[in-house]
Amino acid sequence: MKKLFYLICIVFFASCSKEGEGGSAVISGIVKKEVIAPNGNLIETVPAINKDVFIKFGDSEFVNEDVKTNELGNFEFPFLRKGDYSIFVYSDCVDCDSGKESIEQSVELKKFNSTISDLELVVRKTVDYDDGSSSVKGRLMVQKYVGIFKIGDPYVSQEQEVYIVYGNEEVYFDRMDTGFDGKFEFKNLIKGEYKLYALSECGTCDDVYDTISVTVNVLNNFSTENTGDLIIDKH
Repeated sequence: MKKLFYLICIVFFASCSKEGEGGSAVISGIVKKEVIAPNGNLIETVPAINKDVFIKFGDSEFVNEDVKTNELGNFEFPFLRKGDYSIFVYSDCVDCDSGKESIEQSVELKKFNSTISDLELVVRKTVDYDDGSSSVKGRLMVQKYVGIFKIGDPYVSQEQEVYIVYGNEEVYFDRMDTGFDGKFEFKNLIKGEYKLYALSECGTCDDVYDTISVTVNVLNNFSTENTGDLIIDKH
């Protein structure tokens, strides 16, 4: 009889207690990360790993608890009492003075043993063009001309600048000199389309130089794309 009385008391007080820990309810979900290029384009959406997730109990103005997401972007707040809760994360914000904004969802646990497992919070992470894990490489060659006639076979172009442009941007974000073997490699690139170009002498143009370019698509992280030989002219 006493055990039954204690059990009734526990259930009664749990149902009347304010929001917070000490109950049987659970709030869980996932945080996804939208990876954004400097030009504003969405590169990919991936699980937000090791991301801080915060919870506020009831009408509290302060953070009451926090957890980190796992390798799948999942999080969980267990042992909660019924009531109202706010779950939030911080996201990059290019238009905010602080550079950050709060992404928040309100949740109501209606029963002492409620389970809410479908929360989804989406944050944005703005990255630079060289914040990735892929690379683009190739070789720059020179074809010599006299007038309109080719002289010999192409040979390697040493210490010649190669430029790289992301997407449809008008200005290159990086450049490098070729090595003694004419080779070049741009590393740590994010996924996306790139144009690589070099200046080529032009015997028939109003300007002395023209550009020779090639476009490559980096579709995967930790990948390497090869442009092959890029041949410029010398008159």
